[in-house]
Amino acid sequence: MRIKIPNISTGIVYLILAALGMFYVYFFFAVNGKYQPNGTDEFLYYIEAKAIAVHNQFTTPISFDGVTSRIGDFGIHGVFYATIDGFWAKLTGSTTPNILALNFCIALLAFVLIYTTKEFSATEKILLAAVLLSYPPLFRYTFSFYKETIQLVWGIVLSVALIKIYRVPKPTLGLIISYFLLVLLYTQFRYNGFLWIFGLLPLFFVSARMKWVVAFLIPLTIVLGVLSNLLLVAPFPYPEVFNYVFMESIKTKPIIDLLVWLWQHFYETLTEFLFIHDTWQKAVLRYVLLGGIISTAYLAYKKKQLVLWGLFAVEMMYLLTTLAFYHAHWELDIRSLSILIIPIAWVLINYAHRALTYAVIGLNLLVLPLFVSTSKATIAQFQQINAPSIYKGQLLADFDNIAATLATEERAVVQLPVSMFLFNQPNFPIHLPLKTTASKPIYYTVYRGYVPDKTDFSPNFMLSLGVQNSGAYSVAYAGKVVCLYRLN
Repeated sequence: MRIKIPNISTGIVYLILAALGMFYVYFFFAVNGKYQPNGTDEFLYYIEAKAIAVHNQFTTPISFDGVTSRIGDFGIHGVFYATIDGFWAKLTGSTTPNILALNFCIALLAFVLIYTTKEFSATEKILLAAVLLSYPPLFRYTFSFYKETIQLVWGIVLSVALIKIYRVPKPTLGLIISYFLLVLLYTQFRYNGFLWIFGLLPLFFVSARMKWVVAFLIPLTIVLGVLSNLLLVAPFPYPEVFNYVFMESIKTKPIIDLLVWLWQHFYETLTEFLFIHDTWQKAVLRYVLLGGIISTAYLAYKKKQLVLWGLFAVEMMYLLTTLAFYHAHWELDIRSLSILIIPIAWVLINYAHRALTYAVIGLNLLVLPLFVSTSKATIAQFQQINAPSIYKGQLLADFDNIAATLATEERAVVQLPVSMFLFNQPNFPIHLPLKTTASKPIYYTVYRGYVPDKTDFSPNFMLSLGVQNSGAYSVAYAGKVVCLYRLN
């Protein structure tokens, strides 16, 4: 079937898709197997996947401050990512999880979903694919160990489910319950996933029956979403990140002080989001998302379509909560909001002048080269940092000896230096032994400047890079580059 796209040559659109598709494939084969994890999140994704792939261990091997989830002893990312990554490694027969290859397959899945979705017309499919394939965060996170590629797939799934509800004359309870269950499932992948339930808000004005359904499901989803995160995900460990500080302050601050403090943080983050940018490319990405949200609001008002109000409610809740409880630096805002490119693109394609969709594609293509060059530079840098060396060989040998040293311990929890998990550091954490030579699990914990309450994951050993004599603790193992101290 010939796809007719008004106001632009069909050949140009296909050329953009073909060129980008071939570049993605080329880049994948160029970097596959060369990418090295960098920083806390990527290290943890890798280590938790390896624990499942090699040892069938779903309990997190690494905690922060000795704290794990209340149920299951999972880590700060929960267990769903680790399970997917671990079983991917099992499927590919690897003891070193290739999460980048998995991300590439997940990116392919996004386009399969677009192509096979009956709710999208032929024109929608080709333009959605062009917007997504040119979207710089898709490239950035596909060729990494981060999980935003899964978020974009969920953006397609949830957008389609919400659109389907509003496209039928009278939404059935079955459609709404199915959407509710999808939102709950997605919340296990992203702690703020329950915000998608606000897409049902316009149904509140459809009928008395729907009013009661929506009034019941929205608070229920919020409660279940928050509760599941509290039970199945370890507390967020970063004192410098606002949502951690906010949750801790609920216990001590009066409500008025808390609200004032929350407003101040919101204002500071909004200012940073609008006016403080590391690069002009980041500013473009932010303004594209903000412009898309504003366009959705305008079109919802002008077209008076319930589906637009539903999508706007989701987009606005994401923006407000990101600014109120998160940050606009370290790419945190881009990571949190990137899922919105799917509903924004669908709205622009179907309800706005086609020039806006082309403008988004053009701006994406303008920004994309920076992400490509940054990925290349990062991969080259970390190949150099993690290249084989005498020191690294000695380190790996010491790690093996630590596994033997801890073999007689009933339960070994080793405190690690926080410096091992900072950005732009060698990937030493991914080589840590997860089992003793007696096949008992080894757990690790990282303290970040303060001592929490004692837990089952409080350390009884401490690892130090560099042989040194602390004087305060007895030495359990002294290697060439690693020293293991007994704390009790």
